Amino acid sequence: MLIVKIYFGTINESHEQCDACTTQSSAFCRCNNIRVLEDNIAFSNIDPRLDLANHSPTGFAWGYEGSGPAQAALAILADYLGDEFALAHYQEFKRAYINKYAQDSMFQLSGEIIDFWRSINKLT
Repeated sequence: MLIVKIYFGTINESHEQCDACTTQSSAFCRCNNIRVLEDNIAFSNIDPRLDLANHSPTGFAWGYEGSGPAQAALAILADYLGDEFALAHYQEFKRAYINKYAQDSMFQLSGEIIDFWRSINKLT
C-alpha cells in the first residue's frame, strides 16, 4: 500500500509559544515547525532527529545555508526514507530544496518531489 506524505513548514509569527525564543525573526526561531500529512488523514509534527545529528537543538529553519535547514532536511528524509538514507544525503537535499524556500514563508513539499529528486540523482 502506497502511503502519501506531504510536509509543511510552518511559522508561528506571533511567538506566543516561544518562551525560550532568542530572536523575533521567525526564520531563525524555534517556533518554526514541520508537520506531515499522511494519506490526507492526519497531521503530526516530525521528530527533529537530534539523535542522528544535532545541528540545531533550537529548531528547524529554511531559506539559507545553515544548521536549522540541515536539521529540517535530516528530519524530513529520515521520516520519509529512513535513517541511513537521511544521514547519507541530507546535506544534498538541503541544498536542493530546503535552502531555496523563503525564510519568512511556509512551504509545502510532497513525497513525490522527494522521490523525483532521489530518482534524478540516482540515489539509493
